[in-house]
Amino acid sequence: MRLIFILFSCVLAVLSCTANENKICHAYHLESEPAMDGQIDKSSVWNKIPYISGFAKIGSGETSPAKKETSFKLGYTENTLYLLVKCDDSEISEILDSHKDKESVFADDSIEIFISPEAGGRYFQFATNPAGSRWNTPPVLWDWKVKAFKKKDCWILEIKIPFEIFKIMPDGGDSWSFNICRNIQSKSGRFSSSWSPVKNSFHEQRNWGRLIFEK
Repeated sequence: MRLIFILFSCVLAVLSCTANENKICHAYHLESEPAMDGQIDKSSVWNKIPYISGFAKIGSGETSPAKKETSFKLGYTENTLYLLVKCDDSEISEILDSHKDKESVFADDSIEIFISPEAGGRYFQFATNPAGSRWNTPPVLWDWKVKAFKKKDCWILEIKIPFEIFKIMPDGGDSWSFNICRNIQSKSGRFSSSWSPVKNSFHEQRNWGRLIFEK
């Protein structure tokens, strides 16, 4: 009986460690910059990079798979981080995107990105909506770019973030703290989902994933 108890305790410990592990995503070094024209299926740059998905709905301290799928890709050049974000939505005519640059775009259907070059250190927050309007950590709107495109059953963002915003250039193999989240508006209310499994808030830095810069 004691042996069974020890084995059961070990299993619980392993499961607990696995559940607490931070998710990992990869940014791949790009030989050329994406065109940022919304033609992602024809892009020789983006087609070489796999999608990352697995977003979970957040709220009430619990996580469950998000009803509307979100997926993204990451690439980088010497000076710039690039993101492609695809937001599936069968109700594309119902999405909200009325806010402009520097306004509360996270009150619309939107994507929020959180990046910290140093785990547990200062982090940078970016938000954008299906119109490509931008918001970031105040007070100044940084020099980053968004191209937004609405398709039949999804909306797409291509995002360009210069590393000079972070005051640091990553080397191949470097690891930064990272998360990407989505705000979804619908007739039945507001829903939020997150790639890394935060519980109640996008700002739970300890629960963010890791962004690895591939060499």
